[in-house]
Amino acid sequence: MLLLVFPIVLFAINAIASATGKGPIAQTNYGAIEGTAETLSDGSTVNVFLGIPFAQPPVGELRLEKPQPPKPWQTPLQAKSYPTACTPLSRKYLHMLNAKADEDCLYLNLFAPQTPSTNPNGYPVLVWIHGGAFAFGSTAEYGHGSILEHFVKRGIIVVMIQYRCGPLGFAAGGDADFAGNYGLWDQRAALLFVKDNIAAFGGDPARTTVWGESAGAASVSSLSLSTRTNDLFHQAIQNSGSAYGEWAHSNRTVKYTSDFAEFLNCSTNYPQDLKTCFKKATVDSLLDAGDHLGTPIDLEYQLFAPRPDGDFFDKPIDELLIDAEPKPSIIGLASDEFVLFALIEGHLSQLPTFNDNSFIEMVNNFVPPSLFGSETDEVRQKIIDFYLKPDATETTAIDNLFYFNKYIELGSDFFFNIPVITELQAKTKANWPVYTYLTTYSNKAILPEAMPFKKPTHAYELFYIFNRQLLNKFVPDENDAEFTRILVETMAEFVKTGNPSIEGVSWPKTVESEYLELKPYGPEIKHGLFKDSFNFWTKLGEEYDFDLVKGLHKTLLKTRDEL
Repeated sequence: MLLLVFPIVLFAINAIASATGKGPIAQTNYGAIEGTAETLSDGSTVNVFLGIPFAQPPVGELRLEKPQPPKPWQTPLQAKSYPTACTPLSRKYLHMLNAKADEDCLYLNLFAPQTPSTNPNGYPVLVWIHGGAFAFGSTAEYGHGSILEHFVKRGIIVVMIQYRCGPLGFAAGGDADFAGNYGLWDQRAALLFVKDNIAAFGGDPARTTVWGESAGAASVSSLSLSTRTNDLFHQAIQNSGSAYGEWAHSNRTVKYTSDFAEFLNCSTNYPQDLKTCFKKATVDSLLDAGDHLGTPIDLEYQLFAPRPDGDFFDKPIDELLIDAEPKPSIIGLASDEFVLFALIEGHLSQLPTFNDNSFIEMVNNFVPPSLFGSETDEVRQKIIDFYLKPDATETTAIDNLFYFNKYIELGSDFFFNIPVITELQAKTKANWPVYTYLTTYSNKAILPEAMPFKKPTHAYELFYIFNRQLLNKFVPDENDAEFTRILVETMAEFVKTGNPSIEGVSWPKTVESEYLELKPYGPEIKHGLFKDSFNFWTKLGEEYDFDLVKGLHKTLLKTRDEL
């Protein structure tokens, strides 16, 4: 009976709030929250709540600790402005955010239809987790205008969360007390808040989809596997990210924490001393360390990220997958993921002189003797031959575009394609209902004119979902509008029903190697997603003791930095 009357009660509260000149009010377990009302293009009204605390500020003694539930408040909390971004890895990322950042950042934004759902259980819920290499990110950078039009208008409550990044989110000393993964625990705290309080906003806690892109997608991957979080949501959407890649799940974080410690003049003899020193460090000194150490480039890209800690991940992820409750999942990629990194890391300046020697040198640096010993040259040559043969000819030896494109292919495979395909195949084998896609459509104007490869790249879908300019401002055309429609409608249908098929787009579950080629006017089912690359890297990982993609020695269980 309560479920039947709840939407009416919520509507009554909203009506009273509007009549008194106040915004919509929701009563959570911690106190009342007042937001604002916004009108959409079709005349409907939605409730907007910005900056809802889902945990206590992780400052002082709570720095580098698991998040604690928020303290209750007595008067209505004013949720009417975006929260400050979490402190990033370095000042470089502050400039990219073009916003202020602070340790006090564990807040979420929530957008809900004002009219009650006709379903007595409430509206389905879509939780967004931003990317940013686990180094930076915020909810404000994505805005919410397009989210309201694309999803809330379609009867979906959207929640956008923040989590600690960089050393404050993922530093680790290696022992149980300084285990890291604080950013993942933040995500768990946000999901707990949603589960316990979403009914107050008209949502159904039994219909929650968690969605992320890049590091956000790798987070969703981790959340779907961990015993700490697997039961907190019901479906998943992963755009270009997986926990099966070294950049998203590796003990290398411990090494980089030690590097930071040296810059901060911290003792590294005992993990507890290290943690105490990090707790006492000023934010400026942490940013100084990030500025000094910089960001590894090419195929060593991550400083701080999730790690196998024996707590959030109480087993290896392969074993966690076996035990995890299967969830309907959309998992996919863009056709040329690494183009974006070639641009934002300044590699485009190397294009005029990038040749066969440039590619070979990059591979040689990536495959040091410490990993493969006497087999080093053999492994290097196999990688070089796979990417350069049979395409390379005498005429391509001086073709900088050819070799730069091979660099992009290698980066795309290593960071994204192989980890994602490894995960989706493992989940399909474990009877997870997986819907796979590959984005092949690209408006050439979306990339800078100087970029010779006008291909869909990492984060490409975000422009269409959030109306967010990536690298180049341009005016969308009819193809863009149709691509947006297909992308948004399939996502919305999946959130509501667990199946992304819509009129004109039949999207079957992945059984063997099927995937949907996402493009305007005629998405079609294809087979064998990056089949040759996947087979090559899988075989390479089986032939040698060190698995480059996972970044782990199979018998010693050591990372590249520990060998």
